[in-house]
Amino acid sequence: MNMRFAMSFMFSACLSMSAMAADEPSSEAKQAAKAAKESAGAFDPQAYTCGAFMKDLEQGSEMAGIALIWTHGYESAVYGTDEIGALNEENVAGIAQEIAEYCAEESGENFSRMAHAITTEEE
Repeated sequence: MNMRFAMSFMFSACLSMSAMAADEPSSEAKQAAKAAKESAGAFDPQAYTCGAFMKDLEQGSEMAGIALIWTHGYESAVYGTDEIGALNEENVAGIAQEIAEYCAEESGENFSRMAHAITTEEE
């Protein structure tokens, strides 16, 4: 009986340890997260405003592109990827138009509120 108990205990401990290890992100996942953070730069949808977007759009800034990709992701989460479509030039141009129309009236609005507003006004 002691041997059976010891084997069961060891097996349980191994399973518990492997489950804990599965909760940790892989080194590849950590590397991807770091690369995403570096490529996104300082984009913060709570701090980034419509006015900043319009200025970045006029100047052809990379930040405007990051903001458009973020908004595509936001809209995909709200409507689903089937309705929003792929992240391609045509769809992103449509999103840019939506944002520009909204931001022309609300230059001080942050991007989180803007995204919420344009997705709820269409429902």
